[in-house]
Formats: sequence, C-alpha cells, structure tokens
Amino acid sequence: ALSELLAVSDLPRRQREWARSIAAAATHIANLTTVVVDGARASRRKLILRDTAFDLPALAAALAQSLAARAAVSGIASTVTIADDLPPRARGDAARLRAAVENLIDNAVKFSRGGSVRLAVTVAEAGPAAAQIGFAVSDEGAGLTAAELRRLFRPFGQARASDARLGGAGLGLCCARRVARAMGGDLTAESRPGAGSTFRLSVRLALATEPTAEPDGGWLPVAQRPLRLLCAEDNAYGRVVLNTLLTA
Repeated sequence: ALSELLAVSDLPRRQREWARSIAAAATHIANLTTVVVDGARASRRKLILRDTAFDLPALAAALAQSLAARAAVSGIASTVTIADDLPPRARGDAARLRAAVENLIDNAVKFSRGGSVRLAVTVAEAGPAAAQIGFAVSDEGAGLTAAELRRLFRPFGQARASDARLGGAGLGLCCARRVARAMGGDLTAESRPGAGSTFRLSVRLALATEPTAEPDGGWLPVAQRPLRLLCAEDNAYGRVVLNTLLTA
C-alpha cells in the first residue's frame, strides 16, 4: 500500500514507474501466498484454481517489466511482443498464470550465457466467450537434447547435474505444466544443443465483461461539512496509509 501511495505522489516519471513496478510485484507476492496456502490444503492430485476477472494486458505488461528487469541485471538483451488483439479482460487464475510464465522467464535468463531472451504473448484463438492465449519464452542459451528436455518436466528433475548450482529445486516446469493443463492449455518446449530453447505455455481463458458504471444517484452524497474520523489500526504502516488516504 505504501508503494501505491508513492506511485501517485509527486515524483519524476521514471521513479513513478519504478514505484508502480514495486506495487505490482508486491501484489503478486501477496497473491502467491494464497496460492501456497491452497497448495498446502489440496491433495497431491488436486489443483484449486481461482476464477476471478483480471486485466489481461496489464498482466502481460507486468511480465514484460519482469523480463526487462531480470535481463538488465544479468546483462542480457530482451525483447517483448504483445498482440494488439489481446482481450482487455479475462477470467481465470491470474496469480498462478503469472507465476508459471515468471518461471519460464527466470529459467531463460538464468541459463542464458549471452544473446537475448524474448517473450511473445499471442492470441491463438478467440471467440465470443473465450480465447486461447499463448506465452512463448525463447533464449539463446546452450540448448538441450531431447533426453534433457524429458527430464526437465519430471518432479525435481533438472537437465544437467551442473544446473543445481544455479538454484531451484526442479519443480518449476512440472508445476507450470500442471497449471497450464488445468487452465485448458499445455506447456511444451523446443530446443537444440547450441541453438537455445523456446518454451510455449498456452491457456484457455473465459472473457470477462467490462464492469458496468454505477447509475446516477447510486452514490452517497459528499459531506458538505468537515468530518472527524477515528482510524483504529494496529499496524504502523497501515496507519500511515489510512491517514494519508483519509486526509486526501
């Protein structure tokens, strides 16, 4: 919440964009805590998906920002292509979808030894009620053999023993494929030794209607006199946020 307040304060444009990125990342982390709790509650075979409306272009933009930041830190070039006909609003488990694509981005940057990493968000198929959305992440890394690719999608599997030193438990791709298939799509990979890799994740998302405007007279009238408000909050940061919002 503090980062959201910072994002709307009187800052230079570039710093305001950084603050918005911090706020978006913090929201994503908060959503992931819910995903972790769901996973702990569920059995090994059951995946609980949330069905909420979300801004699909905003999710794609957040993924683009994530790739740009990770690639810049690693000294790797990055390019992003987002389809112009991306539906504005969709329904589905946005937190799990973003986490799955973030895993592909993280792997691509982590295992690249130069060159560039590319993200493409496409609309494979669109109808009046649903759309098939694709996320392709490509790198110019060392590439993988067919046997190494098969090992990658096994729980705790890693392509090479030397990959363990780069971090990760080998569960990312297995979980990402499970999420993709639960959302009506799949996760596939293409790679050649010395020629890099491309991971393609697809999901089928129901389209959400735009929120309707509140009819005239639906809001309470604005108070015409000063108000005295008591704010009770046991978190110090929460008091700062609430005090700022109420004062405004």
